[in-house]
Amino acid sequence: MNRALEDEIFRRYLVQDHAFLETGASVTGYAVGQAHTMDEKARLTDALSVLTGSENEYFERTFDALDVPEVDQTNPPLTPTTRAFQDLMLRAALEGGYEETLTVTLAAEWVYLSWARHVEDQSPSRWYLDEWIETHAIPDFEEYVTWLREQADRYGPKLSSKRQGRIDALFEQVVELEAAFFDMAYEDGST
Repeated sequence: MNRALEDEIFRRYLVQDHAFLETGASVTGYAVGQAHTMDEKARLTDALSVLTGSENEYFERTFDALDVPEVDQTNPPLTPTTRAFQDLMLRAALEGGYEETLTVTLAAEWVYLSWARHVEDQSPSRWYLDEWIETHAIPDFEEYVTWLREQADRYGPKLSSKRQGRIDALFEQVVELEAAFFDMAYEDGST
């Protein structure tokens, strides 16, 4: 189903995604601390820099363009989907190790890469939609997702079967929550 992305829908999505950005940055920070090597820490630090730098700046510029009230930028009411997503990501990072944190990060980022590939040939007339697609369709982002997958392939087989089962479940839960997160913006916006 191809649904038009009206500004109000994108605004609802973006407000919730910005609230989630802080969680994503925190989870990436946990991954930096949990990583097994200095090279892994450096790669994740670069990703953290993007989240807290250019990606956060994108949100700020787009909020201005869409006239998003300050309260919705800094302390919006969160949807149940956003709260569940934040909870899952943080619990994975706090209760697990590097592999769990890596898994939830990989699943979330892979969904965005897949989505961006699907829509990258579209040319939305609004700069903030075009830039949002471009952010997730650029080679640097694809290389990061590929690196996350390589990390999962490197460490996953070394885990106990119980931990591998937990990782599989986490991956599936994140993909389900990502789909719900996108769909949530098309709902009436109530929490």
